[in-house]
Amino acid sequence: MRVLVAGSQFWSDWRTITATLSLVWEPDAVLVTGACPLGAEDLAARCWEHWGGRVECWPFDWDQPEGQVVVGRHRAMLQAGADTCLSFGSSTGPGTLCALAREAGVPVYEWRRAPIERSKAGK
Repeated sequence: MRVLVAGSQFWSDWRTITATLSLVWEPDAVLVTGACPLGAEDLAARCWEHWGGRVECWPFDWDQPEGQVVVGRHRAMLQAGADTCLSFGSSTGPGTLCALAREAGVPVYEWRRAPIERSKAGK
């Protein structure tokens, strides 16, 4: 089984990541991420590896034409095979992968939450 994970680099809810991954965990399954070193994809990869699973990372291919870097990577991830797609957050990147996965007939499960308001210092 191949599990795609996409997510916001600002996602920090590791409990949701862990609980969600536990639903699809299989020792021989491969977790496929876009290689973001922050947020949901990083948390998912760490969790999967901690459990002894294999993680496949797909960094950006900067040789893609302008405007196709993200979409090109997502298409390649899907063409390599996917059984399900998990998305955490509501940023553009994960949304693009989810849309492409749906078009390809891959089941998509999304977790979203409202953005956190940050106060500005001195105001």
